[in-house]
Amino acid sequence: MKKNIFRLMSLLAILFLITSCDTDNDIENTPEGLKLQSVENLQHTQDKGFTKNSSLCDIRISFEGTISGNGETGITPHVGTFLNLESPYDGSWSVSNEFQIIGDSRGKKLRVLRVGREEGTIVFFTRIGSQTRTCERTFPEAPLGCPDRNHATIHKTERAGGSRLRLTPRGYNSGYNYLWKIEDINGTSHKTGSSVNINIDEEDVTVTLEVSLPGSNCPVQTKTSTYLASSSFPDEEE
Repeated sequence: MKKNIFRLMSLLAILFLITSCDTDNDIENTPEGLKLQSVENLQHTQDKGFTKNSSLCDIRISFEGTISGNGETGITPHVGTFLNLESPYDGSWSVSNEFQIIGDSRGKKLRVLRVGREEGTIVFFTRIGSQTRTCERTFPEAPLGCPDRNHATIHKTERAGGSRLRLTPRGYNSGYNYLWKIEDINGTSHKTGSSVNINIDEEDVTVTLEVSLPGSNCPVQTKTSTYLASSSFPDEEE
């Protein structure tokens, strides 16, 4: 009976601590979404969290920017998000190419920027006695972000003596939807995909490119360009 009461009290205490963390002032909601979230227990809840060695890997992590997931399913910082890490020990830090260190890589604290979508790793090194100890944290591949106006930039290549143009979106990514609207003397047509070909031998052609992210609330990026029959556009961007 006493053991059951003790277990119940322990469970209630844990639930109280979790609730206290969830209502902490470290979480700030902004129009851009979750701007800053303090997470202290990721190393306990993720298979790919910091490998725990006593208190060595009790590393505090906070995020500034766009993230997905949570403390149970795993938090994934998106490209352009800053990570602030703090260890209870002095040491040095190393990151993979998907992260960029901002400032000093030595000491208890580290600030990094996620610059790539691929799976990335952050490693902390410290000396305990005569031994070097390490803590490693791997973040999964970041989801595709909203397209910006650069994604709708049209790259054109001249073909067939300048009368035929091949149009492609800058930085094409198969994760986005690309819708082309072509207006010429024959009327209006629509196409999808990574490129279109137009003929400007006898008439002007107006092309509108729309780039969107499927299943999201991201704004659609649009670019309209008119190609004149009397003009020549060698390999360049609109």
